[in-house]
Amino acid sequence: MKKLSISVYGSDARQQTLKALLEKDGHTPAENGEVCILPIPSPAIPPSCEDHRIILGGKLSAEFIDMCRQRGVTARDVTVREDFAAANAAICAEGAVMLAMEMTLRTVAGAEVLVIGYGRIGRLLCAKLRALGAHVTAAARKASDRAWIQAEGHCSAHTGELAEAVKGKSIVFNTVPARLTDGCVFEPDCLFIELATLPPGSETASASHPGLRLCDGRGLPARTSPVSAAEALRDTVYNVLREENMI
Repeated sequence: MKKLSISVYGSDARQQTLKALLEKDGHTPAENGEVCILPIPSPAIPPSCEDHRIILGGKLSAEFIDMCRQRGVTARDVTVREDFAAANAAICAEGAVMLAMEMTLRTVAGAEVLVIGYGRIGRLLCAKLRALGAHVTAAARKASDRAWIQAEGHCSAHTGELAEAVKGKSIVFNTVPARLTDGCVFEPDCLFIELATLPPGSETASASHPGLRLCDGRGLPARTSPVSAAEALRDTVYNVLREENMI
């Protein structure tokens, strides 16, 4: 593997661990490296360093990518890649189960659980919960997703009928970046774990349900498993650099 100079921005545990992993692989940490790796989510404006050949970040806007292009710099959003998304979803699902275990006085086994959304995270989360003995209901909008929910051994619900789906549930996980629970009446002391990045200006479910026990589970990979999160990011970085013929 060709060795590169790499700038890793950000001070959280994932970014600092990533920096150490890259250095261990023989790359040179540099303030003005050929490769620039931004935190996730990334700042709205790219670094102005002229030595960066490629900038890797997360949730990059079209304006960000265009600014990089005007400077002759390649910009890649790792969060839209399936290799990163799959690894990140697995870490997030495990972290979500850990939060549920920490914040409830009962075992997950036997619990009545609702997972809103059946994307990458929701699907993996349902499988982990069911393996622990939870009674899992998953809510999805698409008929195809609801068919997979049933095929994989869970109860299914439509996201348009959450008022009925939340009845009897002691734990609810939300993986959908939207407020879908307005008008729902939750069980007393229900634990609501928010895993989705909500649109700007949106509020979490607790706003309309003040009695709900809310747990903010957004950004779990970097919070609960920074080493695994860094390894997943490193692997994706290498995949991108190979595609760009840089290593």
